[in-house]
Amino acid sequence: MRLALALLALGAPGASSVLGQGYGSSVSYTYDLATLSEKPGVIYVSPKYITVVEFSDLIDEIGTSRPALLQIRVAESGPNLMFLKALQQAGSADLVVRVGGYVALFKVVVDPKMDSPRRYVVVLRSKGSSGGSAGAANPTEAPRGEGAEPKEAQLPGGQAGGASLPSWLKASFSPERSANGWVIRYEVRNEGGEPLTLRVRDLTVRSGAVPLPFRVLRTSFGDDPETLAPGAAASGAIVVEEKGEIAWEWKVASPKTYYVLRGTAR
Repeated sequence: MRLALALLALGAPGASSVLGQGYGSSVSYTYDLATLSEKPGVIYVSPKYITVVEFSDLIDEIGTSRPALLQIRVAESGPNLMFLKALQQAGSADLVVRVGGYVALFKVVVDPKMDSPRRYVVVLRSKGSSGGSAGAANPTEAPRGEGAEPKEAQLPGGQAGGASLPSWLKASFSPERSANGWVIRYEVRNEGGEPLTLRVRDLTVRSGAVPLPFRVLRTSFGDDPETLAPGAAASGAIVVEEKGEIAWEWKVASPKTYYVLRGTAR
C-alpha cells in the first residue's frame, strides 16, 4: 500500500527487550497495547533501515502530523504489520494507531546512527479488557440502511465524479491486487478555500449491487481525521477482501455542496 521520551534501548517504562530473530540481539522490543493510550511508546527509525512494528490485531487507522518525515506502509499480506522509514536525517513525529479497539500513541524519533533494522511488537497483555474484537469483519464499515445517507447529500448543489470534479479538488485512486483481494491507495487534496468532510461512513464499496465490507487505513490527515482543511491532503488505503471486480463511491462534502469520488477495479 501507497498508506514520535526516554531512551528505549536503556529500558523505557512499558517496554521489554527480547531477542529479535533475524535482526540480531537487542533490536526487538515489546509494548503493551493497553498502556500505550496513556503513555506514548518510543519508536526509533532510520533513513537507511526499515523499522517493523507488529501488532497482535489488525490495524484500523494510522495517522501522523508529519507525513514528510516518515514513510509509512502497511503489509498487504497481513494488515497487522507496519513498516516505517525516516525520510529525513533528524527529527521526531507523533504516530497514532487505532487497533483492536485501542488507540496506541507513539513518538517516532529519527536515529541516524541506527546500524540495523528494528522490530517492535505490540501485544495486549491485559486480560478482560473491553477493547474491540479482533474478529470484527469491518470496524470502519460504512453504515447502511435507514439514516446512512449523509446530510450533505441533502444540501443544494450537484454531485460530480471523475473528470467532472472541480479543479481545486484533486483525487487519485490506485488499486492493486493483494493475496486476499484489493488494496486501493488513495490521496485526496483540497486546493480550495473551504474545508471538506472526508468520512469513512460516506464511503461504499460494492461488487455489482452487493455492498462489500472494507477497512480504511489512513496514513495522513490533519488535526481532525474527518475534515480536510484548505491546502491539506489525506491519504491512505482501502482494503477489500474481494478478488472480483469492485466499484467504490466516496462522498466529499463542502459547506455548500457535495461531490462523489468514483472508481472501479477489475
